[in-house]
Amino acid sequence: MEFEELLFDSSCHTIISAAKIIEKDTELFKSMFNFAMLDNGVYAQRSGRVIQCIAVKNPELIKPYIAELTNKLLVAKSEGLRRSILKILIDYYIELNEDELGRLADTCFEWVLANNKPVIKIYSLEILYRISNLYTDLKPELKTIIENIIPHESSGIKSRGKKMLQTLNWEINH
Repeated sequence: MEFEELLFDSSCHTIISAAKIIEKDTELFKSMFNFAMLDNGVYAQRSGRVIQCIAVKNPELIKPYIAELTNKLLVAKSEGLRRSILKILIDYYIELNEDELGRLADTCFEWVLANNKPVIKIYSLEILYRISNLYTDLKPELKTIIENIIPHESSGIKSRGKKMLQTLNWEINH
């Protein structure tokens, strides 16, 4: 199958239609996954969205690829692909071993502090918060970073950060 033809535009209709075709065949899913990992411009973003869409509906298809997704996240050039991978990892980070979680946390901390789009920062914060539930010694560090970035961020990050701070403050103090 020619994925470039299947993903001829980035509309929601195209992504959902492609996901419906691909989710029915595990070999086709594997091929789409590999196509997304090529990190090829707009097709990386589109195929990443297809993988993300399938992961929501059929989580068993994505689980074998979680470690590979994490490794790709660390080097992905396409912001759209990074966004899709982060969104998937919000739900499936628990599938990672301790080393992979450490690399993921380091990357998310870097992205929260770097000049990234708000959605990348928000997804990174969410992953960091969820990892901090496994490794509670990360909570104070996450709290400090959120307090430091809030004054300089977009309204979306400020809103999410303030809610996260309330939760972190309660968890740290109780």
